[in-house]
Amino acid sequence: MSALKSKLESLTSAQSMQYTCSFFKSLGSTFFCFSLFIACSFFSVFAVASKARLQALANSFHLVDAQSVYKRPIDLVYLDNYVALETGVTAATSVNDNAEAMISYSSDEKHRLAVSFGHQDVAVAGSRQFINILSGSAFELAQNPLHVFYSVDDPLTPYAVGLFYSAKNDKLSGLKEASAGLSFGMEWGKFQINSIYVPTNSADAAAGKKFNGQGYWQSAVSYLADKSLFEFTYTTSKHQLSTEVAGALILNESHTQDIVTLGLADSNRQVENDFFWGAQIITTRINCDYHSDVACDKIFTRTLLPVWFGVEAQANDWVIVRGAVKQSFMISLTKDDVGYPAAAVNGATGAVANTAAGANDSVVTAGLGFKFKNLLLDGVLSTASTQVLNSADFLSQIGMTYRF
Repeated sequence: MSALKSKLESLTSAQSMQYTCSFFKSLGSTFFCFSLFIACSFFSVFAVASKARLQALANSFHLVDAQSVYKRPIDLVYLDNYVALETGVTAATSVNDNAEAMISYSSDEKHRLAVSFGHQDVAVAGSRQFINILSGSAFELAQNPLHVFYSVDDPLTPYAVGLFYSAKNDKLSGLKEASAGLSFGMEWGKFQINSIYVPTNSADAAAGKKFNGQGYWQSAVSYLADKSLFEFTYTTSKHQLSTEVAGALILNESHTQDIVTLGLADSNRQVENDFFWGAQIITTRINCDYHSDVACDKIFTRTLLPVWFGVEAQANDWVIVRGAVKQSFMISLTKDDVGYPAAAVNGATGAVANTAAGANDSVVTAGLGFKFKNLLLDGVLSTASTQVLNSADFLSQIGMTYRF
């Protein structure tokens, strides 16, 4: 598909499809033309790539963006040559507040390479923060992580691979961290498969505390039917905390987390305007396998049905307007036999409980994109926590993308 990108960018949506189909019909492939029409109508994107854009659009899983390649590496096939910069803090404390940068480049129409610096993966940061809250530890996030992605736009089976690595060894304080992971994505007809595997996720903190991620694996299968995208995702990970005493490693606690997600997103794209909606059933199960202080052969389960709808519209030649609404609907069931802290697990209360309904979690987001020739500046107009627009929150998350 990318072999036609440079030609299609100079055409309108209707002209692009007419040119594309004419090209493949000349090769005697009407079926491929039909499949390409479906794929282009759904996976086509605005020339943008930023966290600000995804935040403003409720992080709907149908969006193709520079940020989406961390979860779905096959999305790199659909991106252009660009440099993307994200504002954030120098020393990140969560997966959302870090500063980062990415460059994507293709010397031809088939192969593409992307390199990024500073991106905090949920697989690494989320598990360390989980143990930090449970144990009062202070395990650091990844140290200046490096990501590298490479894609091949094969006419029949496009694919992409990725890897990331980070390491820190402070011999003065004894603080260490290391993480490494692999990702793979493939597209076959209307199906996409994306997987992430993190074999290394370890960190040392004060008082001899040691964290071990014990492997993280996520696999997603997507199916495109007309303009609707179905996605099934399974994620499993294990988190262990140990303490080194007199050269011996003593296990303090161990937790296994499994997440199953089944979702549907529907996009009604017309030229440069996109109205979409989506829904997911998300089931989370956390086993408290071991705890040195209390009996902990217990389970936390939660099932949610978040729904959302949003719009991304080209207001004029230089302004893109974005907005979305997202909230849980009908199903919000939690059963906690462990008593996990509320800050560690979404839906927990810190006490053993069986909750039939969750709190009001409606989130309204809005954002703007400003285009200046090949330069795009994206911003979110309000934060998800307060949902109030004021001088402190105005364009609080900013992403800048330069296409070349």
